[in-house]
Amino acid sequence: MKLHDLQEGTWDNPDSIAKAKKLAKTMSKPIPKKDYASTLSGLIGDDDLYDRIEDAVRKDDPQDTDVRWLIADKLKEWLKNLDQFIKPWNPQAIKIVKQIANKKY
Repeated sequence: MKLHDLQEGTWDNPDSIAKAKKLAKTMSKPIPKKDYASTLSGLIGDDDLYDRIEDAVRKDDPQDTDVRWLIADKLKEWLKNLDQFIKPWNPQAIKIVKQIANKKY
């Protein structure tokens, strides 16, 4: 991946301790498809993730389908490419996000 691949379409990520902790709390409960955008607001903003959620959770699936597994997959992708972000992530935030990403949902 190139730098622009991660930055284009990404407007928010859990790069600070506060955001990572809030994301951990948020991910402790199911995130229904119908609420994912508002639930992730201020924590994760990423066109690719949002497209994946819309594509993976078919329109005829119940709107309360849990999408945390898709969020965890995106976090894993980001963690593999932290050097590609313009702004460095806080090391403690990285630890928290790794724990979130490696949970089973």
